[in-house]
Amino acid sequence: MKPYDIFDWYWIVVGDASRVYSSRGHDYVLVSDPTYVDWAADGTAPTQIDSEHSLGGVTAVSNALRPIPPGVLAGFQDAMTLRIAEQPDFKLWVELYQQVLSISTPQGVLDHIKVRL
Repeated sequence: MKPYDIFDWYWIVVGDASRVYSSRGHDYVLVSDPTYVDWAADGTAPTQIDSEHSLGGVTAVSNALRPIPPGVLAGFQDAMTLRIAEQPDFKLWVELYQQVLSISTPQGVLDHIKVRL
């Protein structure tokens, strides 16, 4: 079995075992996909996860590349936006956005950033 590697891992999302999400490919593949079959050949099993949104949060924690499926992307964007808001210098960014783009609230700044992730 392989050690967990966020950049080369698979997940079964919402119990749909006919396909798996590939962190390497940033999208779903069928369980018959040769790359997945090779990956699982040593007995390594994909991780079960309850939703695409949760999976997006998992990929964001590691700064993995942007996912393709909309549901996974939404979770990725939410988690990345939260990480930005938790940074110590976020207040400085809010002040900059307020002066340059006339965005008046911290939430407005986060909304502006989120659509660009």
